[in-house]
Amino acid sequence: MKNVIITREASGFEEVKDIFLKAGFNPISFPLIRFDPIEIKDLNIERYEYLIFTSKNAVRYFFYQIPKIKKKAIAVGEK
Repeated sequence: MKNVIITREASGFEEVKDIFLKAGFNPISFPLIRFDPIEIKDLNIERYEYLIFTSKNAVRYFFYQIPKIKKKAIAVGEK
């Protein structure tokens, strides 16, 4: 089995680990990226008609801080 280094964020390693195992590789987590939430303050959510998210991390961190909104949301990307 060939070793492969996976450089994505540690929490994202689990998402791809099985893909590499099934392909005959030994995936090794070596995260070079880390996502940290920033504090959302002074955001007047009422000013906006839509929320457009470009990553699953943006969705996760946004709704962690602002869990209940009544706005139209758009997610861009495969997932």
